[in-house]
Amino acid sequence: GEDYLVKAVDFSIIDDIIQVNDDESFRMTRRLCREEGIFAGGSSGSAISAAMKVAANLTEPKNIIVILPDSGSRYLSKLYNDEWMRSHGFIE
Repeated sequence: GEDYLVKAVDFSIIDDIIQVNDDESFRMTRRLCREEGIFAGGSSGSAISAAMKVAANLTEPKNIIVILPDSGSRYLSKLYNDEWMRSHGFIE
């Protein structure tokens, strides 16, 4: 996806930023649909991937809240399309 900074964000209140690449994002998005029945978009896959990275580094159990910011309806021809995913090297 395209990288851009949203102007409406107050970065002074953010504790950490977790980077997630397109491959992680797209695979997680498809996993959400396949395993959980959640028809989400790529940003949602990024959010879940980041949350899982945070969870993997916890030293004690904590609650993690994740907001899924988009739907999969705009991604049918891309990340939900096996041919597109294959042609861009995200799946074999």
